[in-house]
Amino acid sequence: MIKKEKIERDVAVNTNKQTARVKKSIRQSLKLIMIALVIIIGIIGAYGCGVTDDDNGDSNDVPKSEQQTNEDTSKPDVPEATVGEENALGSAISYLEIGGFSKKSLREQLDYEGYSSDEIDYAIKNCNADWMEQAALSAQNYIDTMNFSRSGLIEQLKFEGFTDKQANHGADSVGY
Repeated sequence: MIKKEKIERDVAVNTNKQTARVKKSIRQSLKLIMIALVIIIGIIGAYGCGVTDDDNGDSNDVPKSEQQTNEDTSKPDVPEATVGEENALGSAISYLEIGGFSKKSLREQLDYEGYSSDEIDYAIKNCNADWMEQAALSAQNYIDTMNFSRSGLIEQLKFEGFTDKQANHGADSVGY
């Protein structure tokens, strides 16, 4: 009887390890897909719109210097940013448009890309992320790719860096 219990326990442990490996593999695949989409969106954005400085769609003859002045007065009061901060912010916004990033996972992704901690802090502070919406998008991504119980989904979202409240919201948003 003891051998049977040991075998059952070993099978359960091995099953849990295999499940964890599959979940990790899926998370890595999803992140790679998201990165590829960001790159594609960036390429389309850079080359796809076809608008140049000389053809900006304005039909008035206001000199560019006056147009610039008008634009500057409509901007919110955001401190001057370095090139690195602006680039980190642009990357953060691109990732958030794809969806499913917690503050923690977005910070890790920007760090992986080589941004400094100051640049990452600037991006996180100024990206205007709705973390509840991001939790809902992440939950939907998980439900679309595999089966989860409510508690399993919440634990997965918390593992990704969402807070308890955000993880519960994510589970609620997919019908749990």
